[in-house]
Amino acid sequence: LSKSDRYFIGYFLGPSAIGLYSVVYMILSFIDQISVPFRNYIGTYLPKIWDNGNQSNALEQIRIGIMIYLSGAFYLFAMAVLYMKDFLVFISDLDFNDVKNYLFVVITIALGVTFLGLNRFYFQIIQLSRKNHFFLLFQLIGLIFNISLNIVLMPTLGLLAAGIATFIGYFLIFIMSHFYFRIPFKSKVLFLQIVV
Repeated sequence: LSKSDRYFIGYFLGPSAIGLYSVVYMILSFIDQISVPFRNYIGTYLPKIWDNGNQSNALEQIRIGIMIYLSGAFYLFAMAVLYMKDFLVFISDLDFNDVKNYLFVVITIALGVTFLGLNRFYFQIIQLSRKNHFFLLFQLIGLIFNISLNIVLMPTLGLLAAGIATFIGYFLIFIMSHFYFRIPFKSKVLFLQIVV
């Protein structure tokens, strides 16, 4: 899913657009990387808790990991939106006047990468519950939407289409994962917990 955009960018927009998109995506992938310590913990310790029949405790540990991840992701997302253009101008000779909707490209990719990190937590639940076929199904559905949106939107929206397709693909995977494998959140205080 994360690489499919580049094929369509190359076909519709050319190699320089692939370079720009790849650099932005690689920088924004740091949002997803802050989930790694939590995923390592979940993958190491929670299977024992889950197999001993204490699924509610395991889900609570995952919920706490998600809250910490979202707190960090929120701030990295804000920094990316504020400083990405300056950073890319500093490291390259890219002309941003040629890139339509540059800020929206960064926002949609950042949202997509944030949901990728969230999906990784849900994939841990899928593995713990030994329902790995859902992992494949959700990924395939997200990929189909990603490819379809790239084909339909890329000719008119350019790089923004790749960002939208990435975001919607990962968001759909998140919605399906949350629907089948619910983690209890108190929605009224969720935003405050993330920001604080």
